[in-house]
Amino acid sequence: MAERSTSSHITPGPGDPGATAAIPASLGRRFGALLIDWLLCLLVARLFADPVTEGWAPVSVLVLEYTFFIGFFGQTPGMRLVRLRCLGSGTGRPVGPVTGWDVGSVRRAPN
Repeated sequence: MAERSTSSHITPGPGDPGATAAIPASLGRRFGALLIDWLLCLLVARLFADPVTEGWAPVSVLVLEYTFFIGFFGQTPGMRLVRLRCLGSGTGRPVGPVTGWDVGSVRRAPN
């Protein structure tokens, strides 16, 4: 079963000296991180497709970005700039690529 992940302000993880409970991030910070990541994805997608006519390209880059960065580092470039992390609730460590893919694809899919 996949671990739950949460976005929060950067705080020490479990077992770290001075560890504290995670503080949920504001909606503004989360949106700011997503906006930065989306702009980066548009720039990268432009290298191999026209994002205006081929909408799949930036979305694919975003899913790959979330899978890689959240899975292995616990934060995307946009999250790093606004100082957010997405870590496993039980371990305080990055959640791994499978959960990173879940965050990047399934949770971004329209209803």
